[in-house]
Amino acid sequence: MIARRAPGRPGAVRPGLARSGWRRHGLAPSQSVRDALARSEPVRDALARFRCGQDGVAAVEFALVLPLLLLLYFGTTDLAGYISNYRKVTLAARTMADLVAREGGDIPASQFALIVKAGRAVLAPYDGAGARIAAKAVGVYDAGGRARVCSYAVDAGNAAVPGPTRPTDLPPVPDVFKRAGARYVVVELSMAYRPVFAASFARRFNLGTLTETVIWPVRNGKVYNASVTASPEVVLPTVVSNSNGGACPSR
Repeated sequence: MIARRAPGRPGAVRPGLARSGWRRHGLAPSQSVRDALARSEPVRDALARFRCGQDGVAAVEFALVLPLLLLLYFGTTDLAGYISNYRKVTLAARTMADLVAREGGDIPASQFALIVKAGRAVLAPYDGAGARIAAKAVGVYDAGGRARVCSYAVDAGNAAVPGPTRPTDLPPVPDVFKRAGARYVVVELSMAYRPVFAASFARRFNLGTLTETVIWPVRNGKVYNASVTASPEVVLPTVVSNSNGGACPSR
């Protein structure tokens, strides 16, 4: 005879029913069987309590949400650092562009070094020593925006950060300077961004280098060729052509 199972507990057998079945057949459970039934009873009770218990639900839910919380924390931290670092790069580039534009004409290498030092100080608390800084003096020759770099200066710092352009390359001429004889300066600043957590993410999406280009009108300067233009200009340490004393040539 097959022993009946206890209701509400899959696989459980009532010991009383099992014994009555054995008795009707003139059988009696051995001591080892009785011991096995006695030992399995606490296990079944524990499994039943585990199935119905809700004490660990919060812990399980927290374990499922924890990776997302950590991702949000790390991402927010690095995003805030990126924005702060980029803001410093912009401020430093604008500061140096204004200082270059306020010079009285010729800018020797020693004076440009002081301007660079001031710009690196603006980058604090970030490592300004690794920033690459380039300044360019630009002359415009017609209303169509034909322009050229007349002189420039580059301070590469102590890190191999690539510049956005070559020393004699130019960004597009702004409309306000598209007139013959216009003079202005361009400052380019590049520095490495070092995230706290997501270094591989920054490399994958080309976020490892911060670059800012600032175009600034000449504030002081000197008029080198009054027959061509009345606009003042500055001359940086490295001149492209000596035909006009380092200033922008007539054409």
